[in-house]
Amino acid sequence: MLPSDYGETWGLVVNEAMVCGLPSIVSDRVGCGPDLVEEGVTGGVFPFGDVDALARKLQEFASEPGKLAQMGEQAKERIKNYSVENAVKATMGAIKFVTSHQRPATDEETVDTPRTSLSQSVSSPTARASVVFRPPSSPRVLHVIPSLSPNDGGPSVAMLLIARGLRRAGILADVATTIDSEDSLNNRLEQRATIDGVNYYSFRRQTRFYKVSFNLSNWLSKHIRDYDLIHIHALFSYSSYAAARIARKNGVPYIVRPLGVLNRWGMQNRRRLLKKVSLRFIEQPILRNAAAIHFTSRQEKSEAHEAGVRTSSAVIPLAVELPPGKEQYSSERFYELFPTARDRKIILFLSRIDPKKGLDLLLRAFADLIESEQSTISNERPLLVIAGDGEEGYVGSLKTLAADLKIANEVLWIGFLGGLDKLSALAAARLFVLPSHSENFGIAAVEALAAGVPCVISDQVGIAAEVDEWNAGLVVSCDEVSVSSAIRRLLDDPHLRGILSRNAGQLVTERFSLEAMTESIVELYDKVLSTRSAATDRPIQLNTNLSHNRVRSDDYVS
Repeated sequence: MLPSDYGETWGLVVNEAMVCGLPSIVSDRVGCGPDLVEEGVTGGVFPFGDVDALARKLQEFASEPGKLAQMGEQAKERIKNYSVENAVKATMGAIKFVTSHQRPATDEETVDTPRTSLSQSVSSPTARASVVFRPPSSPRVLHVIPSLSPNDGGPSVAMLLIARGLRRAGILADVATTIDSEDSLNNRLEQRATIDGVNYYSFRRQTRFYKVSFNLSNWLSKHIRDYDLIHIHALFSYSSYAAARIARKNGVPYIVRPLGVLNRWGMQNRRRLLKKVSLRFIEQPILRNAAAIHFTSRQEKSEAHEAGVRTSSAVIPLAVELPPGKEQYSSERFYELFPTARDRKIILFLSRIDPKKGLDLLLRAFADLIESEQSTISNERPLLVIAGDGEEGYVGSLKTLAADLKIANEVLWIGFLGGLDKLSALAAARLFVLPSHSENFGIAAVEALAAGVPCVISDQVGIAAEVDEWNAGLVVSCDEVSVSSAIRRLLDDPHLRGILSRNAGQLVTERFSLEAMTESIVELYDKVLSTRSAATDRPIQLNTNLSHNRVRSDDYVS
């Protein structure tokens, strides 16, 4: 209890009490009351000086020991966000905002000469001659990615989050991408669209294969010197080749995020001969001349090393950002869309449907589970929900396999889900499964972890090491027996599901938050721009690590 007067601007002892699992009674003059003490949830509030009111509050709390204990647990949960780390992070955010805040340029600050230092940049992509001075901590960065279509999976989702996070951090980020003629970004073609303060430029493709867009390369030739740094996303794509070639020609440093295309499975199972030739004559020079490589997991870095990549690199995991509030995760929306799923034990697969995702393995594992299911009540049986789109012929072959396994009636194919529909599916799921043969990161799995859904993932998913380290899910080998056994174990053990769910939330907060990812990317940018010599095009050698969203001196960077 803290009955203080106006001298209590906060009341740090309340934090200490809540950390120890104690609910608090405070006066209405204690500063932290509105933030920490919720009536009947984490404690209670009484009017300062009202002795009778305080006595009643004490008597009320003492008469209900069960409720008191519950409020103590809720207080402990409430105070988790009030950590030293979060306080430091917020303070650093304020400092960065102040130091990078850009006031309008005056006539005296505007010059008509080419840029001569990294502290100068153009005010807009279309006005190269007008240069304004700004702090080196606020570079202009161009991201180049082949596609932003949701149908192309996690990389598109990650790009939007990266851009949003950088914009919040004060980095001036633009994005250039390519689209088919029938597609559009905000219903615009080859025009600038601004979303969350980020400029997106989309250019028509001349071919679907390799996503060739001469419109993009022409634009890059005109505007690439408007940027201090280029961040290239993907390899084995025309946009990556064009951006790297034009950047190097103009002396602009670039970073490459390979998107996992250098992994063993992809190199062996996707156009093997063509990739082998392309890697030698196109991708290797792109990587060799990069300022740094941005890997998203230790596994991706390791497999790229096997493929011969030796360029300086940083491991920076991607982030997820799900809307806050329990109301966003209501399962009712999902059951209204798919009423046959109601009261079933839902096993959710939510990702792009592709051979590397191991769906054939999952179907066989699920068939084994159904065969061994002892329940005789139909609506208590497990239901496999497959959410995602893929190549029509391949999806058809999977449906045929389900029919051959005699589980067609136990599998629900619901297509692509986004927004609240996806959140509702996660809320309805008993568990999430991603048995991929190759996954450089696994953004769908991180979304499931963030939503508190217990996960079964293969040891070929990029985040498998972190999930196993934090006991945030079950990591299994890529075989149907292991997958089936793990699914059965989670369905039968609600206590284990609870443990995994709690650990998953902590893992996402620590490793996969938008703030943590953005901080590490900004540090990488600063390192590249501050250590690159203005007199040479030679790649820099980084001296620090950015693995796991923290600067560390381990071996994650070569």
